[in-house]
Amino acid sequence: MRSLSALLLTTLLTACGQGAKDDQRGVDSVPSESSADTEATEPPTDDDTEDNTASDSAVEPTDTTIDTAIDTDSAAPFEPGAAPTAPLLPEAGELYIEQVRLPFLPGLDLGEAAIVIGPDGTTVLLDIGNTSHDDNLRDALSPLSPDLSVDWVVLTHHHQDHMGSLEDLLLTASQTVTVTQGIVHRGFVELGGGMSTDDYERFCDAVRGPLAAVDVPLCESAAPAPCDEDATDYPAIACDGLRLGELGSSDDDGADVDTFIDLGDGARLTLIAASGWASGDDGLVPLAPGANEHGDVENALSLVGVITYGDFVYTFGGDLNGPGGADGPDMEGHVVATSGARVLGSLGADVVHAHHHARETSNGPAFVDWAAPDDGLTRSVIAGINEGYIGSPQGAVLDAFLLDDRLAGGRFWITESASGALPDDVVNADGDIIIRTVQSGRGYWIQARESLEAQSIEAVRAR
Repeated sequence: MRSLSALLLTTLLTACGQGAKDDQRGVDSVPSESSADTEATEPPTDDDTEDNTASDSAVEPTDTTIDTAIDTDSAAPFEPGAAPTAPLLPEAGELYIEQVRLPFLPGLDLGEAAIVIGPDGTTVLLDIGNTSHDDNLRDALSPLSPDLSVDWVVLTHHHQDHMGSLEDLLLTASQTVTVTQGIVHRGFVELGGGMSTDDYERFCDAVRGPLAAVDVPLCESAAPAPCDEDATDYPAIACDGLRLGELGSSDDDGADVDTFIDLGDGARLTLIAASGWASGDDGLVPLAPGANEHGDVENALSLVGVITYGDFVYTFGGDLNGPGGADGPDMEGHVVATSGARVLGSLGADVVHAHHHARETSNGPAFVDWAAPDDGLTRSVIAGINEGYIGSPQGAVLDAFLLDDRLAGGRFWITESASGALPDDVVNADGDIIIRTVQSGRGYWIQARESLEAQSIEAVRAR
């Protein structure tokens, strides 16, 4: 897969030229007419697994701090090039993330998915939408991987809008997607509320059956859980899959460091929490006993990770719960308290994926302050939404990220709105949202695929 993707990337034409200059905050944008702090321009009018068991010889423990500034010359000027006049495409030597808009279809087909392509062409599907979304995801993937193969699938949790298409996408459709390395998921443990039992059973049967060779569960229960609703009674007793080092290689399994997928040229997708366990300085820390006794526990058990390349940092966490209370435990707070300082430090992320489709049961104060600190540095927020997520993006979430210009000229990008009137600094892409780094992670472009509205931003760690 890597060689095919790399060959594809080197032959794709890119849309960016040179010559645009960043302003004093490192921002160069093609905003909507109502956007503040930047000059409005008219948009273009042209008619979007190998087994990771411990190695035979002991491996010395290493520093567990996640490196978020790899081989980047921060002294070099930020030169993003001219605003793109066509949808951004993957480019060899850069990181590419496409948040795919999955349509709301009859039968309450909520859904979220993203495609991640590393600098060397390594391809990851990050969530895969609902039962009826396999065609949509296949259509989005085919221009990027003509043979419909990916290296990895990473599923944040077991709700059907994040994993329901697996059987059709990988096994039963006339054109199936091939996974060459692994299907990473939180494990067959402790199912929570809001589940479609049928979808979960199909997923479990498929991954334990014909896809067993690429099954990568991160957590385990005391005894194997069944592929049905009774899996609720099998809590995770360990999540050692979060401390395996590089997936696809057993060489560093004994080093007791965060599990990561190598995306090439120093880029990584690193996993820091799953199933109520978070990876800290001294190992894995579970959420307090009893804290998961909520009807919305499945969201709280979401897999959490960061994608890094050079100075660029992107966070994701599925539907992770935030404020706590009756709707679910404050798993966001647990992750921040356990993993926060060594993962992001005080600088936060460049692009924050808003949890749970930008709903107020997530995106609590601890998470927002950690991922998007109010420090005067420009950053972006994105959310995967379709019209079935009624009320999204919710006002409390927009306020948390946007009040008092917290994003410092950055904006909140959504694939679709299921809400009312939106603030000026929300970009409703009404389609896919594309992120592509520039200068090996020195900064990035973020773009609405359909309208071509775009903004270039210098990475916070490069300033």
